[in-house]
Amino acid sequence: MAGDACYTLLASLPHLPHFTRARHLPITRERLDRRLGMLDADARAITERARTVLACHRPDPGITDAAMQARYRELIAEAPSRTLVAVAEFRMSMLTIMAALRRRRRGEGPPAAGEIWGAGPWVRRIEQNWSDNHLGLSAAQPWVARAYQLLESGDEASLERYLMDTLWHRLDRLAEEDPSVHPFGLDALLVYLFKWCILEHWLMHSAAQARDHFIDLVSEATRDVTPFFESA
Repeated sequence: MAGDACYTLLASLPHLPHFTRARHLPITRERLDRRLGMLDADARAITERARTVLACHRPDPGITDAAMQARYRELIAEAPSRTLVAVAEFRMSMLTIMAALRRRRRGEGPPAAGEIWGAGPWVRRIEQNWSDNHLGLSAAQPWVARAYQLLESGDEASLERYLMDTLWHRLDRLAEEDPSVHPFGLDALLVYLFKWCILEHWLMHSAAQARDHFIDLVSEATRDVTPFFESA
């Protein structure tokens, strides 16, 4: 049974620390994928679809917005629980809102009629409130105000951290808001997988930042230095 498999699987998985405190992944992608093999076919199918649609970074850089929207709608239609719907809606809303804020920052006008550019429940409101810095979402999505501020400041590192932290805490609140979520059920497993995705993404992001910072330091240290044999 899927419930028994989820219980056994979750009981075998290591605790995930908050992504900003992690030094490494508590479990590798390969090992995690092998553990997911414990699930039955239906549970594996919904899990893989959710991981593909809600990944912290697109698994296929060439995928179009229309294809992403179609995948999102399929996931919502087939979601076995309110929790998965809530996660999907929040994640797609975050992606859509940030896409709109970045377009505005580049000086672009609202999307053309019929243009497929985002997904989730706030697309129409965003289009109708394009001139508003917070896209008319200050009350419905309070995190948008801070995201706008960080984006305008050009502090991409802080913005990335803020968005990941917002998503992490939203996942934490799901169980509190929905008493039907079983601590060892499929919903709990999906929340774990989404948190693992955040953790992986952050560690990769931090590693890239550290590498770029090191390169900058080396470049700065060697800039305008005259070789010894040319200094005489």
